[in-house]
Amino acid sequence: MIFKNSKVIIGFFSLAFLILLAVIVFGISDIRSKNQETSILLNEARQVTEAGGLTQSIKTIQANSREEITALDELVFTNDKLVSLIESIEEKGKVLKLNTKIASVERKESATSDPDLIRMVVEAGGSWSATSAFLHALESLPYRVMIEESILSQAEDSWRLRIVFSIHSFD
Repeated sequence: MIFKNSKVIIGFFSLAFLILLAVIVFGISDIRSKNQETSILLNEARQVTEAGGLTQSIKTIQANSREEITALDELVFTNDKLVSLIESIEEKGKVLKLNTKIASVERKESATSDPDLIRMVVEAGGSWSATSAFLHALESLPYRVMIEESILSQAEDSWRLRIVFSIHSFD
């Protein structure tokens, strides 16, 4: 009887051991799969955080560069600034009490280079100091001025200026 009971007890413990072993193996595999899922989610979260940080850095750089970009835009001559440039030249002549005339404005489109040239011929007449100041103002425009011709002559009691210059236009 003891022998028969011991077989049942050993069988019971063996079955319990096998069930426990199966639960442990299943638990370990479940933990492993959850660990892999967690690692994948953690990597995705890290990438999203890095992308968010990069986006924030780009926004900060854009905000800090706005003033510099605006200043650069003001220095680059485009077609929409041509009328205001002509008005500014005429206004400067009036302020200096000169007889100012924009003789011609011509656009030279270049097939080989990106910036086109705006060629202007300006004539002015008046006192020496006003004519000299007007010439200096034209030379000091906030754009790259390439003077092709400059004629300063005296006619009776006034001075005459004829200047031909070009400005790069980035359109």
